[in-house]
Amino acid sequence: MPSAAFKSWWMNFRATGDICPVRLGCTREDIKTLFGEPDDLGATSHKHRTPAIWKYGELEFHFG
Repeated sequence: MPSAAFKSWWMNFRATGDICPVRLGCTREDIKTLFGEPDDLGATSHKHRTPAIWKYGELEFHFG
């Protein structure tokens, strides 16, 4: 279940299109600080052995 912080951001984004405070180049730690633990994880990176996709509700963050 998405965190309250994520739900608030998502509603604002859907209404305004403003993605702040999310920016290109955000790290996993940046996203975790903003939204908490992801609802789901996907696609483990072979190089880093960490999940390359973090899912929050309907939104996915992809990390290289």
